[in-house]
Amino acid sequence: MKRMDAKAEQIIVYGESMVIEESDIDWNELDLGEIELDKASVQNIRRKSDLVAYLINKDSKVYYNFIPRQKHEVFGGYKKSLQKGARLNECQVYNLYFRFKSPWLDGTSIALMCRPPHRRGEEWVFLLPDDTMGRIKAERKMYLRDARELTLYRQLMDPDEQNKLIENLALLDLHERCAQTLIHEYGHVLHYRMFDELNLHNNSDRYKWFLYSGYLDLVDLRYNDFASLEPLDKLTELKESLVEDYRISLNLQANNGMFILPNKVCYFGDFQLPELMYKGVEVMKEMLKGAIGGQAGKRAGGQSAHELDTLAYGRKLRRRMAASDWAAGKPSMTPDVIQRDLAILAMLDTEEEAATTLQVM
Repeated sequence: MKRMDAKAEQIIVYGESMVIEESDIDWNELDLGEIELDKASVQNIRRKSDLVAYLINKDSKVYYNFIPRQKHEVFGGYKKSLQKGARLNECQVYNLYFRFKSPWLDGTSIALMCRPPHRRGEEWVFLLPDDTMGRIKAERKMYLRDARELTLYRQLMDPDEQNKLIENLALLDLHERCAQTLIHEYGHVLHYRMFDELNLHNNSDRYKWFLYSGYLDLVDLRYNDFASLEPLDKLTELKESLVEDYRISLNLQANNGMFILPNKVCYFGDFQLPELMYKGVEVMKEMLKGAIGGQAGKRAGGQSAHELDTLAYGRKLRRRMAASDWAAGKPSMTPDVIQRDLAILAMLDTEEEAATTLQVM
């Protein structure tokens, strides 16, 4: 790769659409590795004001009271993601300096993936403002506290697994933590591609996909009283766990068997029975095989998924643990629960189809 002058072009937005500006950053100190920055491949240079106008309207709320991500964090995280195998160059990746809530899109968390309506084939990933170093500190504290609880007071976690957790969390730095978020969001890109490939366009069909693949039963073993969740909440947790297992799979391959960050949806179960995490990774690979291999392409628009805050997940899961004597490996789903879920989802699908028909008329 050619060396670049100290006064060089700095990428703020990566992928098929990029915003470029002059900077005094010395790119030679950023250790770009195998990433090639070929100007000829930069297409559709987009002004940030155009993007903001698309996202925000008079009914939107914009929040500036969050710490924006520095450009070197985003660049380093993007590089690590590519090196691990997430093909983010297939998407448009934006670093926004605000969070927002629009009628059609929720950008109030730390990251967001969406397929914009009326822009068929486009896939956007947004990094939203976040205090990444503060997050690393808080996440380490949370995971280690919960591991200590499981090890010392409930005798449900092997001390050796607690030591492995400490070793994994020690790998987190600014760029690595950003990469974990980017890979998570790219996991959502992949499952939406599979939804298209398999024609899974309603909630009932997607629920059945998780059920017949065996992934629903596996999450049930890793999640405290999974059966008690409402059907739509089950779907949310299944999708979030799936992309967390995708993220972990890239870490295991790229980092000599280290998962770096636990699956935030299922970590209470994975801490107790680590083999469930590895099984989740294997089932996920089979489910997303067509998308991971590149056979399943991008088609429809109008879907989105925002990364729910790890710390909020931890608080929710801890409350569930405090109110029960649950141990990983105990199933809660029954045929009756599954049939009830499918009946509710079928009803909701019918209502959504009717609402869509009325909008078209």
